[in-house]
Amino acid sequence: METTEKIILLCLMGFFGAITPGPDILLVLKTTLRFGMFQGLKVLLGIASGWCLYLALIYAGFSHWLNTPILQLILSFVGGFYLLYLAYLTLSASSYTYNLNTEEINNIRKDGFIQGLILNLSNPKAILFFIFLVTPFIEEGMKIGLIALWCSLFSAFMLVIICASIIKKYMNAKIFSIIDTLCGVLFVCFGWLLCFECGLLSVKIYT
Repeated sequence: METTEKIILLCLMGFFGAITPGPDILLVLKTTLRFGMFQGLKVLLGIASGWCLYLALIYAGFSHWLNTPILQLILSFVGGFYLLYLAYLTLSASSYTYNLNTEEINNIRKDGFIQGLILNLSNPKAILFFIFLVTPFIEEGMKIGLIALWCSLFSAFMLVIICASIIKKYMNAKIFSIIDTLCGVLFVCFGWLLCFECGLLSVKIYT
């Protein structure tokens, strides 16, 4: 397969992998629908910073270290409880944020970048995605593939943000409340799943 074809394949895998339902895309979608494009972009920038760190570590040859059981255990624990924390914030905030003005909403979501960064860095699934998808291309010397992959991931999230910003104009408070509740429940599911995997890893490591 030619280099150009490999890069196109990498971009396609990155794009469709990015829009697959998961905590990162869910947080960006929820934030954009609830607080607008600007807040969604802040979350996306945090997530994209996490991608840069993953790619830098893998490029530096730390892919095997990232895939160790101990690190996966720590990330599953941190990621699981952070998702449960986001679920709590989402479910508890949906009942009182509808009457806030723009300045108050921006204050509530001033940590959007940090939320996106922490969520991405504490997601062991994201690490595995980069390790198994990117490492073969690095070994073949396709450094340009890293930039192409990052751009494809970013474009996928931007597409979600743009679509959510358009849909937001036609939504009312009741629909927002339903979305907040649904997202909160999904965060709980993702969080408990990571905690469960943390338990399984603990058993595997200590037996």
